[in-house]
Amino acid sequence: SFHCQEYTFLYVTLARCVGLTAFSVDVKETCVGEKAGHACAAVFFGNSYILVDPAYCWFGAPHREFTVLDDIQSIGVYLCELGGLERCKMGFKLAPKLSVTRSRLLDAFLAAGRVKEATDLLNEMVRECPNEWTTDSERPLLALHQGNIYEAVVFAKSATKIITTSGFPHLVLGNAYFEENKLLDAHEEFQKALSCILPDSQAAIAQDAIDNIAETFYNDGAKK
Repeated sequence: SFHCQEYTFLYVTLARCVGLTAFSVDVKETCVGEKAGHACAAVFFGNSYILVDPAYCWFGAPHREFTVLDDIQSIGVYLCELGGLERCKMGFKLAPKLSVTRSRLLDAFLAAGRVKEATDLLNEMVRECPNEWTTDSERPLLALHQGNIYEAVVFAKSATKIITTSGFPHLVLGNAYFEENKLLDAHEEFQKALSCILPDSQAAIAQDAIDNIAETFYNDGAKK
């Protein structure tokens, strides 16, 4: 199924096909105050433009904080969304100042076990964009990979209050609780993650964790 990014790329392509000047937009805070990854389009009319949000079905969406991307930046975002370390590195080179490309590269570093490079990148994010949702989102993930479970729980709890539509902070918090063997708390967070917006790959991780916890409870009950 399509997500906001795919809808945006499709809309920009179709708009340009009929002669409109359109670009992708990286939304940092939506019109309702949600801080999470979101994308829409900008259609220009001379020196002015309106935001067209295909995911919201809204022409003139009044998003609060956003950046209109040029085509090079859009390619960078697209590469990072595909995942994989090499693609994320290429995407980051094309758009090094975007929080979304930094975040995806950090995730790729952690997935490849390159914690030192992920730590350096997060330190850069904290210095340059301490209040952005991506920084709040990545802090608990890095702490979890470093084995700092207490910090991971603290950062993840804070992130769930700031990033209310994405299930990712709940997923990280669930993993941290699981490491602490707090299975009921972990189960609850994984369920919350599934009730929010999650990529299919992360939703599968949350569902697998829920199934594993249920199996653990069932086996413990059977032993008694």
